[in-house]
Amino acid sequence: MNVAQHHLPPIPGDQIKGVKVTNLGSRVFHEEIATMKDPWDAKFIGSRRRRVTWSGRCGPDFQALRNGYISITPLHVDLTNYKLLEVVRKWELGK
Repeated sequence: MNVAQHHLPPIPGDQIKGVKVTNLGSRVFHEEIATMKDPWDAKFIGSRRRRVTWSGRCGPDFQALRNGYISITPLHVDLTNYKLLEVVRKWELGK
């Protein structure tokens, strides 16, 4: 399945600089365990997101957004590990 995802920068439309075709970036959420209170003032233990770290190769989507561009990233879904496909085919399965 092939699709393209698009993201709009969080700025007014008249400030958008253009459109960039981008790579997919990735983000890591850094969390901590903390004691918090619910709306009724009861305490509970939960995780709280402290910050997000972004990474990606040259031209990632998040960088285009930061710079005021619309980001378009072509995607495809295929999780097959092609390097191991022939190895697994050689296994004696069900013989």
